Amino acid sequence: QQQQQQEKQQQQQQHEPGVMPKAEEQMQENAQFEEERKEEQQDRPVVYLSQVPVKEKEAKEHQNEREHQSREANVGENEQEHQERDIPKILDENIKLIDGDGREYMQPKGHEHWNNGKTLFIYHQTEAQKEKPIPDATDLHAFVITLDRRSDLTSSQGEDTDKTMWERTQERLKEIPLIHAEKSPGVDPKAWPQNSLQEAEYAIGFARLFWSIHQNDPLYADLPPERRSVAALPWIGEMELRDENGYFRASSHGLSHHYGCLYAHLYQWQKMKDQGLKKALILESDGLGLTRVPLETIPSIAKQMPVDADFVTLQLYPYEPAGVERRNIEIIDPKSGEHKTYSFDKLNYHPLQGYAGLASYIATDTFVEKIQHFLALHGADMIDAYILNKLCTSSYINEEAKNIAWPMYDMQKYTHPFDPQNPTPTILNCYKALADPDYYHDLNIRMESQAGSGSSATSA
Repeated sequence: QQQQQQEKQQQQQQHEPGVMPKAEEQMQENAQFEEERKEEQQDRPVVYLSQVPVKEKEAKEHQNEREHQSREANVGENEQEHQERDIPKILDENIKLIDGDGREYMQPKGHEHWNNGKTLFIYHQTEAQKEKPIPDATDLHAFVITLDRRSDLTSSQGEDTDKTMWERTQERLKEIPLIHAEKSPGVDPKAWPQNSLQEAEYAIGFARLFWSIHQNDPLYADLPPERRSVAALPWIGEMELRDENGYFRASSHGLSHHYGCLYAHLYQWQKMKDQGLKKALILESDGLGLTRVPLETIPSIAKQMPVDADFVTLQLYPYEPAGVERRNIEIIDPKSGEHKTYSFDKLNYHPLQGYAGLASYIATDTFVEKIQHFLALHGADMIDAYILNKLCTSSYINEEAKNIAWPMYDMQKYTHPFDPQNPTPTILNCYKALADPDYYHDLNIRMESQAGSGSSATSA
């Protein structure tokens, strides 16, 4: 016993007062961890987003677990992305960022004309990731929104414009075997009640179901009965407010195109849900002409979308600003067989000029779940700008705000713009897909480095 007490006293004397043995051990492990990084020529300063350095042992355990998961899942998928991750903050240019799971962010020189002068972060691929085979492209169902007759066009413009576009789109997509195109109806409110009414009824069915289930929910007990209905939802409820003859309200005729756009996309999202699709390509009738990536590579883009992606637009130019994160991927060009570097830029930072257009995008089942929940509670607006400029770039002020039934007019009370200095998850995780720089160079499309101050363009 005396010997044990002496050993204990000696052990205690080895440590300074107030420094626990475990803490000292941690410091030693961290020092060793940093030394190994320097030996690998990674001598830049390291900042850990979790504020706790990753132990060497834990890092190896994480790596082993990820490799095991990757073998069990589809080849090339980055399984660690299934876990929640921190969003990088803006720091000095020479800082390397390591998040709590050991993932690494590389911060290049800031782009003056990107992100309102903010810095772009690029996800660094490890050597192990680079050595993995490039995943095969995936089959992708496509909904092509088509109106057989458009009341917004004069006879001289041609009543079958959408039909002609559908035929051209169908023929073009036949050249891409992995994309399975389906002609899907649009909605023309001016044709109510004779036409398009059934499609609009289907489109807003999710909102009716929501309020049927939650009519007596204590969470919404403070709302007057008339607020617990689809008719009370901005834009969504317009179909419930038709005149006594069932026609689209005359006071809304000036916005009929935008209402039709809203209901048409709602229709496709519900169709995705009913068909049990995990992902789908959604094209407006002129969508192929507004797609800014090679059409043949869309199945590869769909296969390697970031795991947290709800929505990926295919129609924004490379010089149009995005958020503060970029994720690079490698694909095989179906035509040339060459390896190409594509990227996904996160649309979480609002540009000086807003985005517009939902002509060409990939939606996921998580997008449908989130957007339907949001719209059933808060209503909508012009749906393209609402998604791209609000839902992709805004965060809830707290968890309670997510389930409170506030109208979309009060959005600024319950949300705040994404702030790179104090990042929080946005309502939707949105990305834009970009092809390799050579593709845009060959088409004489300028890149971000060529964009002048304040010259960011919006999509058609």
